[in-house]
Amino acid sequence: MSEQRGGPHDLLKVGDTTEADLAAVVGQIGPRAKEAFVTTAEAIEARGEARGEARARTKLLIDLMTAKFGPLPEAVLRRIRSADADRHHEWATRVLTATSIEETLS
Repeated sequence: MSEQRGGPHDLLKVGDTTEADLAAVVGQIGPRAKEAFVTTAEAIEARGEARGEARARTKLLIDLMTAKFGPLPEAVLRRIRSADADRHHEWATRVLTATSIEETLS
């Protein structure tokens, strides 16, 4: 039972709250609170982007290794999923010339 609105700011919604409604609240809380609100929103967005990038790197490495070596053992999948971005990059480069899973992850 949401109310229909026609303004251009009504395209973005957070839950049942439109961007226009959020802007009105932010406008009332003052510049320092507004800055904190915006900074927090940006931090949350950046964390979400970083998580998405990490998932994409993990999936790509798993796909590359699976294409080359066949289905990967669960222990290998856990190791890949727990590794950081630098390790993923190292392994993704190494998988091009490696002849085994072990050689790739060494």
